[in-house]
Amino acid sequence: LPIYFVYIGRLHPDKGLDMLINAYVRLKRDTNMSWKLNIIGGGDCLYVEGLKKKVANWGCKDDVVFYGLKSHEEAAVIINRCRVGIVPSTYREAFGLTVLQLIACGCLVIGSDGDGISEVLGGTGLLFKKKSEEDLYSAMLRAVNMDDSTYTEYCKAERERVSIFIPQMLGVNYFSYLKSIVEEDGATTD
Repeated sequence: LPIYFVYIGRLHPDKGLDMLINAYVRLKRDTNMSWKLNIIGGGDCLYVEGLKKKVANWGCKDDVVFYGLKSHEEAAVIINRCRVGIVPSTYREAFGLTVLQLIACGCLVIGSDGDGISEVLGGTGLLFKKKSEEDLYSAMLRAVNMDDSTYTEYCKAERERVSIFIPQMLGVNYFSYLKSIVEEDGATTD
């Protein structure tokens, strides 16, 4: 089964798509493998056309698929066929909602560090240094060379981490946090 990479989100320069495509093309050339990069989302037409032109110029137009905007259900079908989700944002993300979506669909996630993306991953998945194409390339190479057992362990750890974001668990965790603060101050909760 070939490894399929997937990006989902807004198609905008701040999302690191140029860097992702560059790293993908390099990986494809260095490994000579048949992995695909799926891109789901919409954005500025000129920017998207520029990305498509870059891919065509590099001779990879059959390997990079631009799906455009999709419903949640349609996106989930595409993501479920993929093995690795990539969140290469180059600006500071407040919360990594896309990370939750990728994990829910069973992907190993590669994400940029230092913000909401790494906070949601919480030590799971693979992080790379924000704005570093070289580091992204290394993380992608690590993912494609990962044996099935290690891949399964990563995905399991991601799912366990994400469980804290289920609404019911958020309430329980928030209550536990407040209780610990009260207990540290020497007060009781009775």
